[in-house]
Amino acid sequence: MNSAELVAAAALGASAITAVASLGVTWVRQWLDERASGRARRLQAYLDVLTLAEAVRVKASAFGIAMRPGSGLQLGEGTAEGMFKKVDWLYADFELLRAATVRFWIEGSADAVALANQILDLCGGLHELATHQTEAAASEAWSAEIRRLATLRAQLGNLARRDLKRAAIDLHAVGLPAASTDKPELPTGTTETS
Repeated sequence: MNSAELVAAAALGASAITAVASLGVTWVRQWLDERASGRARRLQAYLDVLTLAEAVRVKASAFGIAMRPGSGLQLGEGTAEGMFKKVDWLYADFELLRAATVRFWIEGSADAVALANQILDLCGGLHELATHQTEAAASEAWSAEIRRLATLRAQLGNLARRDLKRAAIDLHAVGLPAASTDKPELPTGTTETS
């Protein structure tokens, strides 16, 4: 093998190594992009389920109040078309919630799918209760279901935090963090008055 052939073989070898390295870098970049894209889709599904479940609760609550006798907002009165519009209004967010839940079926973990399904089922039950809130028992059932929905939403929120590598927290905490028992340092030249 003469020197020209050695140079050509070395150049071809270097080209082959560069091509393999380039393909490897491209593959890793695509893998990382897909991973980030999947994470972003899961985050959006979490956000949608959490916010839409609350929107469904608020609408169902308003619908339930309007359904009560003596509320002055009797939804059963008027035309059938008017009633269908009100039902469509009530179910609009529910359909979006259903779509967000289906995204969990494709992208989510088993825990996320289970919680999203439970939230969807519970929100469907809220619609049912909202149309029958004429008895005291329905109000008690309503309160129990609202507490259950809050618990499921908090569980899904903390699952989202775990998926995002954030610490779980009390998502229903109210108020400011507890004050420190340490005395704050006073600026130089001032004294504490008691």
